[in-house]
Amino acid sequence: MGEQGEIYKLLPRVMADVGAIPLGHRNKAQSYQFRSVYDVLNAVHPTLVRHGVSLGTSVENYQTAVEREAKAGNQGERLVYRATLLLNVRLSAPDGSSVTFTAAGEGIDYGGDKATNKAMSAAFKYAMFLGLAIPIAPGDADDSDEGGAPPVKPASTAPKTPAAPSASAYSQPLAAACTEAQKQQIIYRWRQLRYTPEKLAAVLETLGVKKVSQITVGQADKLINQLVAKETEKQAAEVFQSGR
Repeated sequence: MGEQGEIYKLLPRVMADVGAIPLGHRNKAQSYQFRSVYDVLNAVHPTLVRHGVSLGTSVENYQTAVEREAKAGNQGERLVYRATLLLNVRLSAPDGSSVTFTAAGEGIDYGGDKATNKAMSAAFKYAMFLGLAIPIAPGDADDSDEGGAPPVKPASTAPKTPAAPSASAYSQPLAAACTEAQKQQIIYRWRQLRYTPEKLAAVLETLGVKKVSQITVGQADKLINQLVAKETEKQAAEVFQSGR
């Protein structure tokens, strides 16, 4: 439909509302942080709905392979299932204009039923990251989200202090009302930590508000960083207690 289509007016608004997504998960084997496909869905979905932008996907160049590899410690062999594909993610405006983001995905599975799921999840995640230019939340820029593990840093017993909000991280001023994506992130992280509604009310009271939607961009950013830090501490405690 050309660059005069409505989608080209809506995309900047979608990008502004989605904002940054924190690196809220850690790969224990290679020690790098990442954002999951669920983080992307939770951030993008309410924004697309609010602006009337629909989303559709299609797969190209789908290939699968099955290989045998030796298990560690001479424990025999196992089957390795691999899937590769190109995923097209199309965003469409009410007037019918659209843009398509394409990303490659690769998945490996040892059970045989999840390689394709993993490939599609990876492709969708990066189609959204690159197509909407979704930034990493402030304080997370030292870690990798590209699958390659950064150099392992010496372990520290000192608690990690969440980074201060950065004015360049969002298109809105820090004093503006928090975005829908930020609100969804706070609710999601709160549920992950299994905190009670009463505790949330107490936190909001310290900010001088009664609802999450009443806090500012800056306050929301700080609270998200604090929740991510708490979730990381919780995961570390669970690993320690399990003896892994």
